[in-house]
Amino acid sequence: MRSDTIETASAEDAIVSGAAQPQLPQLPQLPQLPQLPQLPFRSLNEAKIPLPPIATQHAIVAEIEAEQALVNGSRELITRFEQEIQTSLARVWGE
Repeated sequence: MRSDTIETASAEDAIVSGAAQPQLPQLPQLPQLPQLPQLPFRSLNEAKIPLPPIATQHAIVAEIEAEQALVNGSRELITRFEQEIQTSLARVWGE
């Protein structure tokens, strides 16, 4: 028998026994991370969350409303431009 070949029976035995599988290096054990403390829902319900002064709240609302008006205006422009594009395409294609 040649030295670079393995008999079928011994190859099967090696696979079954796990000898043919490469040995992976052992990874170091990772340290355990500390667990975060648990916060009961009751504590969340009882928590007091500070709010900004009423004048600041009104200013925030005004800024949001102004942004919403800009978005709505942009949506109207998009609709108008889409209609103009369709009209131009229909004119070009002779529809």
